[in-house]
Amino acid sequence: MGKKIQAKRKPVVPPSNLLQRTFIQEWRKHRKMSQTGLGDAVGLSTATISQIENANTGYSQANLEAIARALKVHPVDLLICDPAQHPNGIWKTISAILA
Repeated sequence: MGKKIQAKRKPVVPPSNLLQRTFIQEWRKHRKMSQTGLGDAVGLSTATISQIENANTGYSQANLEAIARALKVHPVDLLICDPAQHPNGIWKTISAILA
């Protein structure tokens, strides 16, 4: 009788390099701005803007703040607020709740 060889299973581990989705693209479109226009406004290439929007590359705090200024929103809006749901930004919604 021969030994039965059992294949070892590798544990399923999610990639550690998954980036959090942002709402940069949604805000850019809400402001009717092209990727090129946003890139020019913040000093980044169109390709970099595209990669950030599609979570293919990360962003620095400085870039996030520059993008927020160009889109006239608070940086946190770019991370948690869909303009289709809250077109005036999260802070206006929070202010209304607290008032």
